Amino acid sequence: MECLRAGRSGAAALIDMPAAVLADMETSQVSIFAVQVQTNELRSRMQMTDVVNRRHMRHAHMVNISPEIMCQGMRADFNLVDRLSQKFWNGRARRPAFAPPPRRARYYAEMNPGYKWFKTSGIISPEKWGNLPGGECFTSPGDVNGTFVVDGVVGDWLCARYGLLAATPLTIEIAATGSSAVRA
Repeated sequence: MECLRAGRSGAAALIDMPAAVLADMETSQVSIFAVQVQTNELRSRMQMTDVVNRRHMRHAHMVNISPEIMCQGMRADFNLVDRLSQKFWNGRARRPAFAPPPRRARYYAEMNPGYKWFKTSGIISPEKWGNLPGGECFTSPGDVNGTFVVDGVVGDWLCARYGLLAATPLTIEIAATGSSAVRA
């Protein structure tokens, strides 16, 4: 096992994945990408995942991982998470989704049964790499309307910039026709 560091804390954005990392991945079966995301790094991640997908590697993507996330999220029973995810997966797209009433959310989404769903339960295989910690099923809804309130995190580099939005939630009004945001 070899640990290749592509950068250091506080370094500039990783625009291109270093050739040494990509070359090592060409002979590896497993890889872990643990980083604090910065803007303009999409290209380097795409270079890496091209190798992962082509070689069918077991790959864990750990974006914005922190000691707290490691201590809480990585101690989950991922077999249990997978069983729960599979139950949801089996019943997906059979009925509309409604947001719970807290924080003024009044959100309606009609699930389109023709759209593809993804399940990332935290079990990494050669067939499908995933984010860790895992435990989600997701798709894009066919039609949405109402008030959508984000009071958690918004993902990737926005996490580091804005953190947890519980104290200052982001409220998005979505029009019934066209499923487009009309006010945020």
